[in-house]
Amino acid sequence: MSGDRIGQSGFIGLSGAAVRGVATGLFVALAMLALFWGRMANHDIAWFLIATRKWLDGATLYVDLVEVNPPLNFYLTLPSLLLADIFGTSDTNGQYVAVALLCFGSIVWCSAILQSAYDFSPATQALLLLGIGAAVTLPSLNGVGQREQVMVLCFLPWALREASSDGGSTGQQIRSAAFAAVGMCLKPYFAVLPLSITLLNCLQTRSLRPVLSPANLVFLVIGLAYVFLVRAVHPAYFSQIVDYGLEVYGAYGKPAPELVAEIGVALAPVMVFIAVSVRTQVASRPVAVFIGLSLSGLVSYFLQAAGFSYHKVPFFAFGMIACLLVLVQSKRHWASSLAAMVAAFTLVGAGLYQGFYKNAAIPEITETMAKFGPIDGVITLSSHVYNGPPVAIALKTHWASSYPANWLVPGAFNRLDHLDCAAERQLCEKLNGIAARNRSDTISDITKSRPDLIIVDRRSGYFDKPNFDWLGFMAADPGWARVFADYAHVATSNRYLYYKRQP
Repeated sequence: MSGDRIGQSGFIGLSGAAVRGVATGLFVALAMLALFWGRMANHDIAWFLIATRKWLDGATLYVDLVEVNPPLNFYLTLPSLLLADIFGTSDTNGQYVAVALLCFGSIVWCSAILQSAYDFSPATQALLLLGIGAAVTLPSLNGVGQREQVMVLCFLPWALREASSDGGSTGQQIRSAAFAAVGMCLKPYFAVLPLSITLLNCLQTRSLRPVLSPANLVFLVIGLAYVFLVRAVHPAYFSQIVDYGLEVYGAYGKPAPELVAEIGVALAPVMVFIAVSVRTQVASRPVAVFIGLSLSGLVSYFLQAAGFSYHKVPFFAFGMIACLLVLVQSKRHWASSLAAMVAAFTLVGAGLYQGFYKNAAIPEITETMAKFGPIDGVITLSSHVYNGPPVAIALKTHWASSYPANWLVPGAFNRLDHLDCAAERQLCEKLNGIAARNRSDTISDITKSRPDLIIVDRRSGYFDKPNFDWLGFMAADPGWARVFADYAHVATSNRYLYYKRQP
């Protein structure tokens, strides 16, 4: 195998192994591109594409664009828009190109690590790389490009390097950790992944020395640098948005039984696989690392507590890779192999069952509005992102709101419904002020953009009390009557009311 090894630089060289790695990465990337090209973007991705365009046009993040996620999400959307402009395609397809390129780079890097640090045959390496491609794709069918998928792609080279027998040189550890740190910074919840591997290392070495490993220092330095960057460049994020999120974002949370139900049948087989792997002692260092990452992905899922399908991706993806590593080991135990196969097939099935992204709002809205011709601008009064930005894309018009959805309102009203405002006057004033901010921003957006269409969601979720009255809520601001006077009720569909601006 030594004749096939790539040099320590990883990507440099024209050996047969390098060609195989590049070819496999290219195959996976092109397959991903073919799979998603022209498909509807997930609603969160649609929002980031629209909002990043507005940012490029001069809008200020967290002032003109009110979003709970930190700014790295916008930074990493920039390549998608650049690629869309270069190739003259839609922003959605530009996103798919960007993710495919990231997947290509990650897999080629993984191939170099497998060549230099593992004793697998070329056929086994190819199988592992194809399995990694499936692991990062199948759980993300309905949310390709979501932050969890991007994080997994960024973590893979570091995970393989960390799982190898020698861990590589200090320089290799630093480079792979820096790439992983980019993924970690997408969400604070992702910090549990390197923490889990640090815990594993401490347990295996019976020492606290791994806490100060080169990789951990890289995670710490990049994480702190990112926090300082956000404070300096986007001060409103910490001064306002974080506070808003802490006060009202809990409306999007679900109780633990619902979170377990959302994971579905996948949870039990994976837990059995982990238990059998530990019991039969087939959990080699690579298997243990990917089991640790899968479990930390599960912890991240429960910490976020929303139960969204894309939150499962790290648990699914790293779990699938752990199963594959058990199956390709030269010395296998029948019980662990059987458990790995059952878990792997269950995870694959769960990803396929979720299927490609669908949005029930779009056919209902587009069918209702078809008779009115082209629409110049739309805004939706709803607590759901899927009722907003992707609808604008489907209607081939601009999204007029500075919000992805009216996300400040449900949490504020849910808490107000359970407060004694006579006794907790200050908190009630704060929550009312947060909801009023959302309302006044919406009025300002309509005044400035003058969208042709206002859509009202009659069955918004995340409210403790059903059928929230958006028009009644908006009417509490005196400015609403003047703005809304320009609009007439033109249609009603199963879920929505439609108001069109009159000439």
